[in-house]
Amino acid sequence: ERRPVDIDPERLDECWQEQPRLMEDACLEVAKAKCKQAEAKRLLDLTEASLSLSIRKNPENYELAKATETAVVSTVIIQPDYQQYVKNLNDAKYDVDIREALVNALVDRRKALEDNVALHGMGYFSVPRENKSLFKSKVKVRER
Repeated sequence: ERRPVDIDPERLDECWQEQPRLMEDACLEVAKAKCKQAEAKRLLDLTEASLSLSIRKNPENYELAKATETAVVSTVIIQPDYQQYVKNLNDAKYDVDIREALVNALVDRRKALEDNVALHGMGYFSVPRENKSLFKSKVKVRER
């Protein structure tokens, strides 16, 4: 399967043409992922505030004798809702990291394309061919 960062030396022109579109698509995906990450962070903060308020109002519902700051914080982080929102935020951060890795790979691909085009211009990818004038001179030497 062909990946977006793959380069085919036989299709350098097509690779160059698709590069801006690939980069734009990848950058848009990063932006979307960052938006989801910000939303996950907002929901985590909201859940933390809501749980904290609930614990302070009714510490006995959380088996606390007294709602000290340390007790409230410790109780918040063990709540299943809070833990789920932490997981959601971590997943969103991972998603951003993966998408940013693709952007970085596409930046590297651009440099690799530049290098491949330079090599192509120097004949690096060319196939050896028989020099016909050399062949003709060999035939003439044999005929003598």
